[in-house]
Amino acid sequence: MTDVTSPPPAKKRPFGKFFLIFKIGLSLGLLAYLLRTMPFATLPWERMDPVSMLVALAVLLPQPWLAGLRWGMIMRGMGLSITLPVAMKTYLAGIFFNAFLPASVGGDAVRAWYATRQGLPVQPVLQSVLADRLMALVALLLMIIGGLPWAWNLVQDRHVVLTLACLAVAGIGGLIFIAFAGYGARQWPGQAWARMLGWLAGAVSSFAGKPAVALRGFPICFAIHVQSCVAVMWIARAFGADVPWQDALILVPPVVLALSLPVSLGGWGMREAAMVAALASIHVPQEVAFATALCFGIVSVLTTLPGLYFWLTARHAPRGGA
Repeated sequence: MTDVTSPPPAKKRPFGKFFLIFKIGLSLGLLAYLLRTMPFATLPWERMDPVSMLVALAVLLPQPWLAGLRWGMIMRGMGLSITLPVAMKTYLAGIFFNAFLPASVGGDAVRAWYATRQGLPVQPVLQSVLADRLMALVALLLMIIGGLPWAWNLVQDRHVVLTLACLAVAGIGGLIFIAFAGYGARQWPGQAWARMLGWLAGAVSSFAGKPAVALRGFPICFAIHVQSCVAVMWIARAFGADVPWQDALILVPPVVLALSLPVSLGGWGMREAAMVAALASIHVPQEVAFATALCFGIVSVLTTLPGLYFWLTARHAPRGGA
């Protein structure tokens, strides 16, 4: 069994409900502001090309499957006995709930529950879920950092570029700090903060400290993020906007980062506001950018629908069965 330091017991957070209300309020507030500026009926729906939209859907369809493959590789690298097909089905079930539950943690709980039904220990599974999220985040931050020289010339507001640079570098630096500080925290095994820091360090080292996992997992992460960029390019093209793929590779990762922040309801509102701001850099009309963001969200949700089938079958499957 994998040697994983358990985090301190979770305590009930009285602010949990208030934070959920905040997330709902932020999403609704941002959408209301955008709809007030650009009413839904005025968006360029009549110009939408269904063929380009189907191409975008085809580009995004492999995303959850690839993400499930990445998670399976992380779990197997941690010594957990799970097949890659089961890991992919488990991930699909979880991401379906991420798309439809008000709290994104609900989807993580679903895939952790599904994985433990395969006979896997709870704490290592939870650590693998965190490691999976962190690995995707690291790849996204690296893409943003790699695109900064081009963003400097593409985005007119240099303060935005500098802010992105600081956030990306700080994010990578923070994870490096956690990875090293976690080992030093072993000197205080009885302290809750030390146990948590060690647990977080274990999640980081489960992919960053294992070359076999990193060499196979990071290309998958980059492929997933590139798929998002290409899909946005095709959706914008469906509304008549010309978004070059080079520009999409620079502008879309910050949008994905914004919608990944756990401060909104499934990324709604944050995605639309960030997309309007990003595509304005290449003179895409606000109405087209808003419609592109809405359709990007809808198409992304459609790719999670197979997870409903896996969830329904998992509920009736015996423990230890796929």
